[in-house]
Amino acid sequence: MLDVSLLRDKHYLFLITIFICFINPITFLLMGASYTFTFAVLFTYTIWIYIKWDDFLDIKSKGSQYEILLGMALIVANIVRNLLNPDSMAFGIFDMLVVLVGLYISFFGLRATRFFTPLIVYNIILISGYQLEFYLEQVKTLQLFLAQLMNSLLRSLNVMSWVTGDIVILVDRTGLNTYNLRVDAPCTGIKGMLAYGSLAALLVLDAKAPTMKRAIALSVGLIGTFMINLLRLSAIFLSVYFMGIDVGLLLHTYLGYGLFTIWVVIFWSLAFKYMTPSISKKS
Repeated sequence: MLDVSLLRDKHYLFLITIFICFINPITFLLMGASYTFTFAVLFTYTIWIYIKWDDFLDIKSKGSQYEILLGMALIVANIVRNLLNPDSMAFGIFDMLVVLVGLYISFFGLRATRFFTPLIVYNIILISGYQLEFYLEQVKTLQLFLAQLMNSLLRSLNVMSWVTGDIVILVDRTGLNTYNLRVDAPCTGIKGMLAYGSLAALLVLDAKAPTMKRAIALSVGLIGTFMINLLRLSAIFLSVYFMGIDVGLLLHTYLGYGLFTIWVVIFWSLAFKYMTPSISKKS
């Protein structure tokens, strides 16, 4: 019983440490971390570990002396990198990835990489998503498509609106204010769709289930992620119409990550029940 208790204590200590590394005066006051991204990424880590809680507690490996030094060296080297570039110093997604990798290597050793791989992939996709927003021509096509789609939604609800390129122009419910709402690259939600769609996919692919069931669950996960993005955009546009631009901007900042995270949790819960064979109770 003592060994199991110690193992559990180590797992809880890991969670406490990663929270402290993300949320502290240095990251927010000195490095200017984004509240939105910090809490969104940290919450995603927490949800993943919660979903995989039994597997998390089954990690019985621990970092050797060299692995502890390696993990700490990664974190310290990244801090030094930021300090040497004060003009661009920030606690961003790459820094969060370094903290995650450095801590799990220190606590559990390199052998725990398989468990944390989905979170590593999630971070890499988020980083890649930033690049895709500005360098892929297809993103411009997505901007135009979503602008037309939002305009069609508004007009179907008898909202006075029209579209010019990727800009949706709408008149609010008072008829006194006109807003030009641009569906630019970040507003398309491509980062969220890539990151959370991939996270949903990784959850499915990691499950032990028949190939057909995993394929169906995977399709639902990817389509559902796209639909959640449409729900996010619809909520933003309608909030501007009914409650003004300030509320719309607030939702634009915070709603996406909340919706995507809730979707992943709901999707995984339902997908797990679908993919797991039902066990008949013994009479």
